[in-house]
Amino acid sequence: MFELLAAVILLVLLALSGVLIYRLRGLTEEARLLKAQIAEMQRGKGGPAAPVRTPAKPVRPEQTQSASLQSASPQPGSPQASRVTPQAPPQTAPQPPPNSGAPETEADMPAPAMPAMGAARRAKAAASAGAAQGQLPLSPDPQGEVPPLPLDVLIRALQFPETAEDTEGFRALRRALRDHRAGQLLQAAQDVLTLLSQEGLYMDDLPPDRARPELWRRFAQGERGGAVAALGGIRDRSALAMAGGRMREDPVFRDAAHHFLRRFDRMLADLEPTASDAQIAGLTDTRTARAFILLGRVMGIFD
Repeated sequence: MFELLAAVILLVLLALSGVLIYRLRGLTEEARLLKAQIAEMQRGKGGPAAPVRTPAKPVRPEQTQSASLQSASPQPGSPQASRVTPQAPPQTAPQPPPNSGAPETEADMPAPAMPAMGAARRAKAAASAGAAQGQLPLSPDPQGEVPPLPLDVLIRALQFPETAEDTEGFRALRRALRDHRAGQLLQAAQDVLTLLSQEGLYMDDLPPDRARPELWRRFAQGERGGAVAALGGIRDRSALAMAGGRMREDPVFRDAAHHFLRRFDRMLADLEPTASDAQIAGLTDTRTARAFILLGRVMGIFD
């Protein structure tokens, strides 16, 4: 009886081992085929496909007043943990055709997004378009000769579009972006306006005391001190305190502000000899000029 039981157990073990061996052979064959497919993919892509690391989306510490502000775009600050997930090799974006040497036309340039705006214009823009505030996508300088930028077009561009339907504002902005020096000033202005908006500071809400064009001319010619102190016409203590605090505590903001102030000051000095009083008055009432006045007060350049 015992011998019969042992024989049955032995047969069962032999059957199980046969099944395991058959399964192992199947897995080995699958692994071989998978390895061959991976090698074929590597040869087709020119190298091994590495897993893609998903970037973290850090949050700026100064954005505590609104955690949902600009949630679609990552901000510098304290990073979250990254998660590594194996993915397919990244797709290469299609390259544009080679530049034929012809100047880029206004219609070819992307539509710039609207900058930060004050409460009244934000409500108007939301009602007309429902679009959120965005960044200004600058295009590289086009190849070929670009005609001189009219001062009136630059002044309109420095105001930035009023709403998403402000076709004249967008047209002036596109035109100004094709000019090298104007494009640099507009980029610096957009950076500063965006950083100020993170503190809830919008230039539409900070109308300055008007200064005579004569004072701006003297400032553009290099005069400083009490004689031009009236140019610092933004006197909102809360706005000055918030901008001053950000200037002291945030080196990124401080560098952006210094860069913007230098660009605006240089532009004003270049344009003053040929600009009319009306043009100077219009230029110094734009959103860009208001940012210059606010940061100039904080930096003490009108003292």
